[in-house]
Amino acid sequence: MKYNPRHLSHPGGISSVSLNLLKIPFIEYCVSNTTLFLDNIKDKKVLVLGSGPSSTEIDWTKENWDVLITTSFFYLVPEILEQKPIHVTLSNQIDLKDKRLIDYLDDNPRCTIGFELEVSGRVGPTKILFFQTIPFLNFEKKYEDRIVNYRITRTYMNHKNKKDKLEWGYSTRHEGTAGRLCWPILSAKPLSITICGIDGVSKTPEKDPPNYFRGYRGTPDWGKNNDTFNRPRGAHNYGNYKLDFEGFGEKLYKMGYKYNIPIHNLGKGKPYNMITPISEKYEKS
Repeated sequence: MKYNPRHLSHPGGISSVSLNLLKIPFIEYCVSNTTLFLDNIKDKKVLVLGSGPSSTEIDWTKENWDVLITTSFFYLVPEILEQKPIHVTLSNQIDLKDKRLIDYLDDNPRCTIGFELEVSGRVGPTKILFFQTIPFLNFEKKYEDRIVNYRITRTYMNHKNKKDKLEWGYSTRHEGTAGRLCWPILSAKPLSITICGIDGVSKTPEKDPPNYFRGYRGTPDWGKNNDTFNRPRGAHNYGNYKLDFEGFGEKLYKMGYKYNIPIHNLGKGKPYNMITPISEKYEKS
């Protein structure tokens, strides 16, 4: 089936099973043209590179991986471009007309492109939906055969019963674009997944190494709403981040174990890497 932008606003999406992908309970695909995405990832050792500080501190180029997958502002880092990522998921913060982005995609026709439906948001003074903007519509027309859009469902955040919460953990998506990108990658049946730059923050984020893509420290809006149990969307503080990253880690390692896909966290042990306790528990076993 050809890419259809109307899937982006459709509440149902397309199931993983119909696309020959592993069934992940909280992800839906909004397109069905996933052949290239699957070919790039299946039976490969995948490195998922986020912009967190561990990507700044660790020489990830020397690790054991076959293909590189990354996110939004990757095109600002020459080192990443040299390694030729085979998939990039872009956020609504990206200038889709940026020459550096376009040049990379044009020079690498096997690189697939992802967008997240649920975090697309509204942009500009008119607050138009990102997927309805002229730059996006032009972009999708040009790259329609390479676009893989997906939706992380509400089930991911708000499980209906206590058993599901205990099994899969809790998250409000503070793990970022790279963290959520692990789910479509996992569903494409890789040989293994190594993550780097999916960190969180330490208790002193202003002292953490800088963001790998853009150089800032900490997170946007740090310190808003310090009540860990009163969790409006967008609350940025240590308690919320820790709860979310550990919930994400539990999900990822358990799902990897279920499908016999090893998970390795390069940032493990760093003071700002909030998945460390989960990684130590599962990677040891």
